[in-house]
Amino acid sequence: MLSLRFFNISSSSNHGSSAKSECTCECYNSPPSKQSKWLRIRRRSSVQQPIEDYLVFDEEVQELSRTYDFAIDELAYAIESQGSIYYDGDRETAQEAYDSCVERYRYLMERLSKADCVKLDALYREPLASLQTQLNALPLLC
Repeated sequence: MLSLRFFNISSSSNHGSSAKSECTCECYNSPPSKQSKWLRIRRRSSVQQPIEDYLVFDEEVQELSRTYDFAIDELAYAIESQGSIYYDGDRETAQEAYDSCVERYRYLMERLSKADCVKLDALYREPLASLQTQLNALPLLC
């Protein structure tokens, strides 16, 4: 914690007089407008919510859309690479991309309002189920 010495302020008067009426340097008599602004302390409101609590539906859906598109692309690479030496890695990457997309979807479903959850569910429930079905149809090679 900072002491009064840090601000060059002492508890006793440093101008020779201990009474307000005898002060000649105007430290006691100056109007509040002349006081330095850095001494004013403003408290933050205790009712402010953290920024993380506010989700903007359109922005969040765009982020989910990007992760979904990435999962679709990775699935396409895995399907295309069947029979090649790259298939195992492509299938694994497709699974990871799908898992990331589902994780994002669940995150949003937990935090969005009921109305926004209904919209999100209508947009992504079937596409995610279809993506999972296509992914499950790919053979597992190890």
